[in-house]
Amino acid sequence: MTKSRNFSNSDLKFTAKYDRKETYDEEQARRAVDVEDNSNRGRHESWENYEVCKKRWRNSNLFTADQELNDRSCATRQNNGCTKRGFECPEERDYFPYWHPTEWTDIAILTNNIENCDYYQNESSNSAPKGECVEYYETLVENPGRKMRKAASMENNKADCIEHGGEWIEFYDYLQILEEVTEEKSCLRIDARIKRHLREATSGVIWNYPRKMGKDRHDLPVKQCLILHPVQSSKNFRLLKWTFFRLFFFEL
Repeated sequence: MTKSRNFSNSDLKFTAKYDRKETYDEEQARRAVDVEDNSNRGRHESWENYEVCKKRWRNSNLFTADQELNDRSCATRQNNGCTKRGFECPEERDYFPYWHPTEWTDIAILTNNIENCDYYQNESSNSAPKGECVEYYETLVENPGRKMRKAASMENNKADCIEHGGEWIEFYDYLQILEEVTEEKSCLRIDARIKRHLREATSGVIWNYPRKMGKDRHDLPVKQCLILHPVQSSKNFRLLKWTFFRLFFFEL
């Protein structure tokens, strides 16, 4: 049986101080050891995915039943001791739709309660941006002009993020980045043209922050022209099934 750890105030202060002062080189040294130690496990997420989860305070508004939990996002009612499995984030695995950016894109939602479909669709990261605290390495020798972002932050809300010198930014999952489009005005013209010509509902094209995964989480957040995922609906699902039928059987 796994027991949850009860943190004291001194534990929290020490942990917070250590996490905030770690340098990029120290983080990369930990990363190399951890990746090697997990080389015999199935891994579907990046090391950074678990690093974000392990450092961030868990969302205390999520249902936890009668469980006593660790204070980080690696703890849930089904994994109260932060047992590690590959590089997955237990909180993200156990709660959907998730409130924080993830490395996953939703392709289908199977439910026997269609009354929740609008909620799932609207809150899916395919449709809705997800906020995250962005912090930067502090030392000017290592990071002159704040040119490098930390891969993870402890903060899980805007107020605490700003209090500790971070920026709260909403990131979008996307279908494609239009790298050649470098201005917001041009990006919005593309969006208007698409919506004018398509009859089906579309999420369109936006000028905003794309989510980052893996080592790219160290890149500075920069707005780009993003093609968003198509709006998912039962009609689109029927169309998808018919398209698959035609491709599969007519190409045999």
